[in-house]
Amino acid sequence: MDIEWPEGKKTLVLVVDDGGDNFNYDHGDWINPTLVLRDGTEVPLTGTYKTRQYTKSYFNRVYENKNVDHGGAMKVMGESYDRGFSTDANAAIFFQIPDDMDVVRFKAMAAADDSGIGQTGSTTSIRFMVFDQNPLTAEQNDYAVRSGLISRSGTKSKVMECDITNAEQLKIFVSNNGDGFAYDRADLIDPVLIDADGNETSLTTLKQASYASEWGSLHVNKNVEGQTLRVDGQNYTTGLGLNAECTLVYNLPAGHNYKTFRALCGYDSSCDNDNTSSSGTTMEFFFYVTKSDDFVVDLTELGYSASETVPVYDIWGKESLGTVEGSISTKVPSHGARLFRLGDAIANGIEGIQTPGEANDVSRKSDRDVSFDLSGRMVDTRSLHQPAIVIKNGKKMVVHY
Repeated sequence: MDIEWPEGKKTLVLVVDDGGDNFNYDHGDWINPTLVLRDGTEVPLTGTYKTRQYTKSYFNRVYENKNVDHGGAMKVMGESYDRGFSTDANAAIFFQIPDDMDVVRFKAMAAADDSGIGQTGSTTSIRFMVFDQNPLTAEQNDYAVRSGLISRSGTKSKVMECDITNAEQLKIFVSNNGDGFAYDRADLIDPVLIDADGNETSLTTLKQASYASEWGSLHVNKNVEGQTLRVDGQNYTTGLGLNAECTLVYNLPAGHNYKTFRALCGYDSSCDNDNTSSSGTTMEFFFYVTKSDDFVVDLTELGYSASETVPVYDIWGKESLGTVEGSISTKVPSHGARLFRLGDAIANGIEGIQTPGEANDVSRKSDRDVSFDLSGRMVDTRSLHQPAIVIKNGKKMVVHY
């Protein structure tokens, strides 16, 4: 591949995906990855610019300048290569482009390594993708706060807090930093919701809306192993024990007066003794806050007069919202949407599509009633040569000839 690089973008992410069928034998190579500068200079993309990696496979391997199977040369269709990155699907390799590099193109050969394809019974299927921002949906860039890397060799814990004024939901995500979930025992110590008067409510007193993890279950006032919470060598009695990668969600009480969420986040010190490997016990904490924002829609921009009474029906909520004049005011959660129907509240069959054999089925060319397609355009059903969905007499139905 040889692609134009967006001007000013400094994050580069190389993704190897299993194509949705499984990651067996999916050994993917990025051969000779290169940054092309505006003056034509070609700069090899090497581990010097790598910031981190994310993997979700059985082996969780990412190697530079060798294949992932046995550490030999990367090989594609019998030809060997000595520069690049090799990984098992699924994986994302993150790079930071220096500020003084004016990159205009990125090029590399993306290929399945012979070490996977050549195995008996191989089912290799791989998709290669390039991103100029973080593509991991669990690590959305709209987090309220993030910890940075927590590990045995670096920062062991960090006090994190975020604004939760008028928040409806609090989500806590802990990444495994791309090296698997082994010994990624994560603790939230003394997690508290603080109101406007400074009163604290422990998060441990609330019931979570959901918890999902690659390993283990959520523990209250214990670590994920059911033992005493211990961070940076100190014991604690109140907190939550998790294991990365995991997502913990709380729906906050309606009408609450909380202003701040705060917790000490770190890896559980049991990992210092239990994890004898030089790898693992790496994680990062993210807090996300969902709030409903106020939106006002000016109905005059839709053709209504400022004094016209307009019925409003909430389609997803399946209820009438009464009538409005001039504008609609509503709350929409962040990343959310609402769907309203303007006009009378008479059911129009939007929830059901009739199929052949049901009442009112249109099945003969002689039916001359007016019909419309789903874009609201009038159609002559007599001219249809294949089954189609139309709106007729206010209802959706299947027409076939």
